[in-house]
Amino acid sequence: MKRFSALFVVVVFAVLLGLSSCNNVGEIELDGACDAGTEYVEHLITLDGGIEIEKAVYPLPKGNIVFYQDYGDTIRFIIYQPQTNICTKEHLKVDFFVLLTKDPPPSFKVKGEVVWSAIFPSANVNLYNALRTYDGSTEAGLKQVFGEKPAEVDCYLTLQFESQGSQLANIAYLREYVSKMSIMYRYSKHAR
Repeated sequence: MKRFSALFVVVVFAVLLGLSSCNNVGEIELDGACDAGTEYVEHLITLDGGIEIEKAVYPLPKGNIVFYQDYGDTIRFIIYQPQTNICTKEHLKVDFFVLLTKDPPPSFKVKGEVVWSAIFPSANVNLYNALRTYDGSTEAGLKQVFGEKPAEVDCYLTLQFESQGSQLANIAYLREYVSKMSIMYRYSKHAR
């Protein structure tokens, strides 16, 4: 009898979760899933110019800035894009891209992440090197967290490698290997 009730609870939970999840996954509507329009966002950082590179101190300011975190043996460079007013009726698909100037050393690791809550796990993707590029995509279902309210996310693209010994050497190493870093997505706006 206990086996039946546990199975019943699991089935009821799965049905309720399915009913409360996002609809319109993968569909494109001109007015957006919430009939408030859509917007395409590309946060592109080109490292060949005078781009700002600053130590990461939270909260991160929005802008064309590359942030770094120094962990002694390991360095992380991060670009960041926040987004508010997202319709929760469809998943948010985020594409991450890094263009290299030459073949990377083995210590390069690249990760994309979409964070929407401190309680729920984020959507992560490890990016892999192919022909001097790293790219990958992930999706975030936001309805379970935000319900019918406008959703907010923070998107991070992180590049990690072994420290070159100093902050200036690490920045020079980043610029030597990386040409562009990009976070891209299209989202439906929430009707306010």
